[in-house]
Amino acid sequence: MELPKRSHATDLTDNELLLFDFLFDTSLAFDHLRIDDYSFHMNCRYSHSLDDDRLRATLASLVDRRLLNESIGPVFNVETRDWSYRPRYTLTESGGDLWDRERKPDWNGFVATAHWQLGLNCRGMMRILCSDERIGRMCLGSMFGAGLVSPVGRIRVRTIWNARLLPWKTFNRVYSIRCKTNDSVNDGPVRTDWSVYNARRTWWRDIHELDSLDREYR
Repeated sequence: MELPKRSHATDLTDNELLLFDFLFDTSLAFDHLRIDDYSFHMNCRYSHSLDDDRLRATLASLVDRRLLNESIGPVFNVETRDWSYRPRYTLTESGGDLWDRERKPDWNGFVATAHWQLGLNCRGMMRILCSDERIGRMCLGSMFGAGLVSPVGRIRVRTIWNARLLPWKTFNRVYSIRCKTNDSVNDGPVRTDWSVYNARRTWWRDIHELDSLDREYR
């Protein structure tokens, strides 16, 4: 499986960069980053090549180089179904800058999506955060057309200044696009037509969507 494109503008190893791909927008525990779990959580066919000992050493090195922050936070254990406090890792601004130089993302096309249930009334709320309102609305329309969400009612838009959408990056201005949906977390699986979602896609939410845009336009 071919790895996402990189510019080779930094001295990050391929393994370190793959870890950064997972961490660019979130904070993660060691278990999420393990070689056997990486591809499952990232929904991809590849993984890094670090066994547990080498992964621990790599994370420690990245923390020492101030490219990652290490903090103690709650981590859910799927096997025991309980919470415990363990180390979590987050990109620093320096680490994020290296990721930016390697992946060269178009931040105007970045969207952060979230969907959650509203109480017990079997309806949900969809939110899209984006730098370009037009792109955000196109994303919402494509998600509706593809069967990912079922918007109902009014679409509400507000402007947020100096918004920290990522742990390491602040945007001068973003738009929050929100609407209620008829979707519930208790709904059965609905077929998603990804060809509709991707037909006019100029936005990206993760490394896979970013890399597919790169391969289309470069």
